[in-house]
Amino acid sequence: MDSLSSTGFTSNFRFTIMIRIIHIVNSFAFVITLTLYCIVKNYMNAMYAQLLLGVLQVTVAIVISLFYRKKLIPKTKKLLTIYWKNVIICLSLLHIFSYYVFLELQFLYITFFFIYPMTIACYFVYVTHCINKNYKKIHS
Repeated sequence: MDSLSSTGFTSNFRFTIMIRIIHIVNSFAFVITLTLYCIVKNYMNAMYAQLLLGVLQVTVAIVISLFYRKKLIPKTKKLLTIYWKNVIICLSLLHIFSYYVFLELQFLYITFFFIYPMTIACYFVYVTHCINKNYKKIHS
């Protein structure tokens, strides 16, 4: 029985440390990307940072969804589901509208390539914060 409880403790401890690191890295990457948009006149660096941020966040969301979903409370599961719905909607809209609308309507181009994805990125920072906070609260 001792080995089972110590294994559970080790697993919970690893998850707690991992989710803290994920949240810190995610927050840092988001702040760097946002800072590049705010202070740099050449937006290409910010766009590259946003692309890397998106890859990072989707990768983290896949890992959490596949391997750690059972450890989440219902509230954070719901937040993660909302994140995935927004990602799918955003990617679908980007794919659909990139061929037809953006050549003529600059506002839609800016909205769907920059504002909406950064809003989703901000939301994912909130999701990782909630997972971190709620998991710490339950297992402390």
